[in-house]
Amino acid sequence: MKLPLFKQYPELEKKLPYISLGNFPTPVVRLKNLGKQLKVKSLYLKNDGISSVPFGGNKIRKLELLFADAIDKGFDTVVTIGRAGSNHSLTTIACAKKVGLKAHSFLSPQLNAHYVRRNLLLSLHYGGKINYFDNQKERNIAARAFCDDKNNSAYFIPLGASCALGVVGFVNAAFELKEQIEKGLLPEPDYIYVPVGSAGTATGLIVGLKLAGLKSKVIPVRVSGDLEHTIQEFIDLLNETSNFLCQLDVTCQQFIFSSLGVGVRDEFAGDDYALVTPRAVESIRMLYDTEGIKLDGTYTGKAFAALLDDAREKVMKKKTILFWNTFCSGDFAEIINRIDYKKLPEQLHFYFKENVQELDQGV
Repeated sequence: MKLPLFKQYPELEKKLPYISLGNFPTPVVRLKNLGKQLKVKSLYLKNDGISSVPFGGNKIRKLELLFADAIDKGFDTVVTIGRAGSNHSLTTIACAKKVGLKAHSFLSPQLNAHYVRRNLLLSLHYGGKINYFDNQKERNIAARAFCDDKNNSAYFIPLGASCALGVVGFVNAAFELKEQIEKGLLPEPDYIYVPVGSAGTATGLIVGLKLAGLKSKVIPVRVSGDLEHTIQEFIDLLNETSNFLCQLDVTCQQFIFSSLGVGVRDEFAGDDYALVTPRAVESIRMLYDTEGIKLDGTYTGKAFAALLDDAREKVMKKKTILFWNTFCSGDFAEIINRIDYKKLPEQLHFYFKENVQELDQGV
């Protein structure tokens, strides 16, 4: 099936290799129970968590373009980086196996959580080569050195797959949303809430919504890192993506972004990456109790906490609010219960020996 973006811009289809990895469009569901509880007229969720088998989430959209580019350029191996429990790393490994690519993941420490254990064991199951380093700097240097080694045929995928080419996957997601609006599956949202880590999801949606002629405002919710640094990376990626599309297709309108036009929410991140906060716990429990949908404490729980905070304001009661769920919460117990964590690099064993955070809700 042709991507909605390619329908609008046929020249992009000629110039961008693409490989299908997901089940799109992902569904939009109305959160009737929670909406009633919050007294919000229109509350919806778009569930990218079930975007693919065996493992879904928001990275699928980016990898469809990056994997296609790697294969088109003759690479047989993909390399990426992340924290120990990286959903992106796991998704890269799982999808690489589907298309016959080898995958190497270079990881660094983070706070412990149930999903860290899950993702490490699933990475083993799907055949990924896992490398672990004491800090992000060493991790990044080692990953680049591996790709630069002439004995390897390795294609580098950046943190979160958030580069201009990967972000195009979420530019397309905005056009997918437009088609769902036109089909009457939901009204055009006034606000779209999304977590911001490496910023690719929010960046693609912002550029895509503008190109698609939608007026929806993206509310990016920072989940980690320094705010000033996050905003600068965000702005750089927005402009890089817009420029990239214009170079490929001159009919694409180019947009110039500045920090004045992008309001990154900052009050829900917590003091450290992957730290589960009380507000995240509240949002995770509320969505699961009312709608049976699971979120995580690192990304989506914090973004949904921002949505809940705003939804309680009187001005939001008559608005259409959409939450873009980026988390894959599938039950993989049958697989991971058969895997011995001691097959992982020894430096990773402590994630299975030490307790997880007190507020961790599991997956």
